[in-house]
Amino acid sequence: MRFQKGQAIIACVLLSLGIYLPAKAFELKWDYKTYDQAYTAPSYIHFDMTSHHFGHLVSSKIEGTAKVFRLQCQYESMQKSFSNCHMVVESHALDLDSGFGNPLLRSAIDSQHHPQIPIHTTGHVMPHTQSIPLEIQLKGVTKTVPTALTMSETAKEFIILGSAENTLSAFGIPKLKFPGMGGLMALDDSVLIHYRLVIPKRLVE
Repeated sequence: MRFQKGQAIIACVLLSLGIYLPAKAFELKWDYKTYDQAYTAPSYIHFDMTSHHFGHLVSSKIEGTAKVFRLQCQYESMQKSFSNCHMVVESHALDLDSGFGNPLLRSAIDSQHHPQIPIHTTGHVMPHTQSIPLEIQLKGVTKTVPTALTMSETAKEFIILGSAENTLSAFGIPKLKFPGMGGLMALDDSVLIHYRLVIPKRLVE
């Protein structure tokens, strides 16, 4: 605690003198082998969709997760903030809990020709930040999506929690209907994304 207070005092003195410390760049990568491993990991990107059976007579929740993603960011120690953050999600490693819907999802987002989903922040992530715009590119189409988030820290880690909601049709993706079902089973257009990123302090301090 005394060390953290000392850092804060030094930062204030440097700011008053017009001296700025350069931001420190870092990169993290998460590579999970199975759906269960990715879904229960401390750092995750999950997404929820709704499937409809026989029109809207029966609905059920489908949960998905990203098994492979990486983060490049800059940490500004004087403000305790993250900026210029770029995240890349491997589209071929998106998994649904049902499993059988994976080919349909990957075909819809054209993971063969668009193997990566780039995500870019357009602002600073700080302890008091409540929302920030994200630029998400899906199937070659880029949209700005508002996301709610919180940032906290422990003695060893920074933890960023966030959520965002958008639709597949916003990226030009038509309604997903399961083949061989006669259109009786389909996925809803809305997608809820929620994520948790754990950043070790040893990388930035």
